[in-house]
Amino acid sequence: DKFIAMPFNASLAGAQEKTSPVLNDATVWGFCETKRGEFWITTHYAGINRYDPATGLFTKYRNDATDTSLANNIAWGCLEDSKGRLWIGTANGLSRLDPGQETFKNYRPQANPHALQAGVIEDIYEDAKGRLWFGSMAGLHLFREETDDFFLYSMDDGFDNNSIRTITGDRLGNIWMGTNNGLIQFNPETKKVRNYLSVNGKKIGGVNNSSSLLS
Repeated sequence: DKFIAMPFNASLAGAQEKTSPVLNDATVWGFCETKRGEFWITTHYAGINRYDPATGLFTKYRNDATDTSLANNIAWGCLEDSKGRLWIGTANGLSRLDPGQETFKNYRPQANPHALQAGVIEDIYEDAKGRLWFGSMAGLHLFREETDDFFLYSMDDGFDNNSIRTITGDRLGNIWMGTNNGLIQFNPETKKVRNYLSVNGKKIGGVNNSSSLLS
């Protein structure tokens, strides 16, 4: 029962090598494990890394100014959904890596009301019905599979704050969000919203990125 630190070399953040035996950034924002047993690690300066425990190698995925590379090199969080797609929230949009692919489909903020309404995507959650939810600085985005776009829930729907920093769900189907100003409980079926801004008279305040846990 102990933690083993992964080796890293921050000087590799901008290096051209695709694979390396060490992580290319010391600042890690999150990670997710896939059904194949691989680990994806999001970083602050160097995009996202895929770690293969069988080989001990890290494979780097960064933004290289092409439409099919990672949306941004500041990668906040990631999630493999029930369809095997990997989603990565970045500081400038959302990236999706489909099974068997090495290039990304990117979603960026646009004036279209059913596009992303903010570039910073701070957390990702899939509920029990397979719906995908994305926390942004503009509110909570629901991905609509049939149209490949988004529906936004925000302060216009009763949220106290639009900066959604972490998302999880409970056994009753409610979605819980941590924001810059407390917690929000949202029921996707009834659209009922409850805001929690204090506990025993003490202000909750801001919640860290991807910091929620259902116990």
